[in-house]
Amino acid sequence: MFLASQVHATSLATLLQEMDSLRANASYDASAKTGLYADTRKGADGTRYHYAVWVPEDYNPNKSYSLILVLHGLVDRDKGSQRQAIPGLLKQLHQQDAIMLFPAAWRKAKWWQTPQVDNLLSLIEETKAKYHVDSNKIFVEGVSDGGHGTYYLAAHAPTLFAGFIPMIGSPFVAAKENGASHDTFLVNLLNKPMLVLNAEFDKFYDIGQHKSFADTMVRNGAQLDFHELKGAHHDVNWYPSVHNLITDFIQHTQRNPYPDSFYWEVDSELNYPRFHWLLIESVPQGTGRHLINARREGNRIFIDAENIASFRLLISPEMFNFDHTLEVSVNGQWVYQSQPIPDPAILHKWFERDNDVQQLYGAEILIKVPVQ
Repeated sequence: MFLASQVHATSLATLLQEMDSLRANASYDASAKTGLYADTRKGADGTRYHYAVWVPEDYNPNKSYSLILVLHGLVDRDKGSQRQAIPGLLKQLHQQDAIMLFPAAWRKAKWWQTPQVDNLLSLIEETKAKYHVDSNKIFVEGVSDGGHGTYYLAAHAPTLFAGFIPMIGSPFVAAKENGASHDTFLVNLLNKPMLVLNAEFDKFYDIGQHKSFADTMVRNGAQLDFHELKGAHHDVNWYPSVHNLITDFIQHTQRNPYPDSFYWEVDSELNYPRFHWLLIESVPQGTGRHLINARREGNRIFIDAENIASFRLLISPEMFNFDHTLEVSVNGQWVYQSQPIPDPAILHKWFERDNDVQQLYGAEILIKVPVQ
């Protein structure tokens, strides 16, 4: 028993040292391009996606920067050129000490379609590899169709992000009948801070409906700050009046890489199965929603699972005590009671995937949901 305890302590010490090493050894290219420039990347499906980047002229690789992904409107149009990716509203959108990404969408690559979502996530990862991005300060803001896309990202792939800013958009547009790869899972919008802006006289998206939706979300625990743009219409003339509001949201919002509780609903194909430290591995065949409600209390994890067959837990020593037993309850049954086994191989596996020194894991546990 003493020998096993000694081995565990040594393994944990090694894991913690390697975590410190990953953080200490992070380095960034001092000659990386700054200012405003346009570029193109090729998606996994071979599609070429144009985008623009704004990097502060005084960029310092020894300093971390917020990263803001800006989604434009009017996506139901032909694909533009690389040069057209450069936003005309850059001066209005600009945030101090932030790197800004301006991807392009079009009729065949809308914000709410899986290849485009994968493109956006890959673009962020490539930017993180090139520049010193604070991975707890990554945001999405979008206008009109970009607002719908902001909701869609929040509902399907929010792990990277600290917060979301949908402007004159709607959570109800990105649905299968409108060409979305999957419906927007509204319950997932409870998980992250949101600053929501809708116009009083928007001819497309009724202010009353969206205010009511926001009120319902807040009553159910959403971190959602709703603002009605008085006298405003479905345009961007109001943007200068909210610039300081957006700046304040970005400055005071930070991602929690290890959330204590969340909901996570997925599609049956498991396109986006992960939320932070939980990864849904399989779902049973048949109809119905696939949903997990997770809650952590100390070294105990409580899971309510609906139409889920199995899932994987990613365990961080920054969240759980590896010296004590970790217990997992699924649908009221204890299914795991053991000490986490520290494993540097797991640390490096997930660091290679995430490139995120703020979110590091040292063990993983596969859980099969008991058959009811």
